[in-house]
This record gives sequence, C-alpha cells and structure tokens, in this order.
Amino acid sequence: MTNQRAFMSALLHRVASPAVVFNPLRWYPMAHAAADAVTVDTGDHVWDLVRLAWALRGDITATTVPIGEFTGSDSGAVVVWDSDAASRLFEALASDSPVPQDVLDAAQQ
Repeated sequence: MTNQRAFMSALLHRVASPAVVFNPLRWYPMAHAAADAVTVDTGDHVWDLVRLAWALRGDITATTVPIGEFTGSDSGAVVVWDSDAASRLFEALASDSPVPQDVLDAAQQ
C-alpha cells in the first residue's frame, strides 16, 4: 500500500507539472488514458476526471479501515474490522466531513 501511495503521488505530481499541463500533446493523451483506465458514468466527460485529479492535489489524508483483530478460521486468515471506528469512518466519508482523529489513529495501529 505504501508503494502504491508513493507511485500515485509521483504520478499526480507529474501530471500536474507545467510540462504536461501546458502541452496539449501530453495532457490530451494522458486524459484519455486516464478515462480508459477507470469506469465512469455515461454522463461524465474526460474533464470530470481532470477536475477530480485537480481536486486531489495538495494535502491528502490516506487511511485504511481500522482493524480490530486478526484471526483464523477454516477458510484461512481473517481480518476483522473495528466495527465502531469503521462505522465512524464511513459516516464521515458519506457526509463529506473530516474523519475524526481517533479513527485515523486507530487505522494506523
């Protein structure tokens, strides 16, 4: 996960660089490749992805669902979420409000 975050960060920094933004021969193919790489609604346009990428620049808080415990079963290893913290995380995301710091702290453990 750490490597994925580092890769995405480097990719977004490169995409937002003047060498790409001010050169249509670079940003146009990049925007179409991004559109082909994700599934979007039929009413969406490539510009919606550009606006999303622009909104993701800056400080981003990355986290995971807080884990309650690791256990085993007949099926193999099982990860059990911390139900309370996970509910609070999803409620914050659904309401577009800040994730409580204690939930972020729980996810880092």
